[in-house]
Amino acid sequence: MSRAQRAGVKLKKKQARVSTARVRRTEPSSPMIVPVLTPRPDLSVPSVSLENVDWEDGREPLSPLMRWEHAERQLENKLAGLGVSHRKARFDLKDGRLVWVDDAQLPVADARAQVLATWMRGSNRLLMAWADPVLASAAIPKLEEMGDSLEVDLPTARELVLAAAESAGAEFVLALEAEHAEHYLDLRGIRPAPGGALVTPGSPVGMVLRGLADLRRAVSQRDEPTDVLRARFLSLGKTILAQAEGAYLDSEWHGRLQRAGRVVTQLAGRLVPPTFTAIAAGRPAEEWLVQSVAIDLADAIKLLEDEWSAFA
Repeated sequence: MSRAQRAGVKLKKKQARVSTARVRRTEPSSPMIVPVLTPRPDLSVPSVSLENVDWEDGREPLSPLMRWEHAERQLENKLAGLGVSHRKARFDLKDGRLVWVDDAQLPVADARAQVLATWMRGSNRLLMAWADPVLASAAIPKLEEMGDSLEVDLPTARELVLAAAESAGAEFVLALEAEHAEHYLDLRGIRPAPGGALVTPGSPVGMVLRGLADLRRAVSQRDEPTDVLRARFLSLGKTILAQAEGAYLDSEWHGRLQRAGRVVTQLAGRLVPPTFTAIAAGRPAEEWLVQSVAIDLADAIKLLEDEWSAFA
């Protein structure tokens, strides 16, 4: 190969090396990063058709008693709007009416009222009004799904009362607290009082005689357990005492009602159910009323009836 040919070959190799270097300089040293834009989310709320809602979604249903929490607030607002308070109320057993009065004993508002039940503090017993000899005339109709007398604590008693109010179709429920008991009323049609006459209670003779007659009849029949009869005596005694300290506090009947209520309450002590405490104390306890005790109780009730019959 001549010198000229060798020079040509070297020139071509040099040109090839220069061309390769240029290509390498144009290639990126690292891969190019292309940013990806995330689309903006659609924040609009889709329309929901009630026909497509799954109402049975597995959650617990609301308690029916929650309605009474709302009703209680409604009652408080209604009474506040009428300018009355819970404490200044008088229940007329004969007319089935609850009257709220002011400091001068003038009526401010009234409502139709029926008695639901009474919870007695001493015995922790809930006595439904239809089974109470004194309150039966102003009671709600008997509910077959509920018992007449139940031994329960106060929270359970209130739940049972609200369940009874639900079945009876009550508009509002009001608890009237007494010294020994709580009375629960079914209220309807609260309105401002139509008249301005003084609220004066009538004679309590009919109430007392009716309660004593029902009590004597229950004792004579001896078809109820001792604890139920005892609850009857305690309920009547405490109701009479509550009337003495309430509507008849400043009347001539105050002392007579006090005595009658105490006598009936003391007679309840003759009825001792066979509880563990009674047996451990050595007291004569019977599940059912024995004949000798029934005769003594009936005679004592008859004497009290004769005393009050003189005022009829």
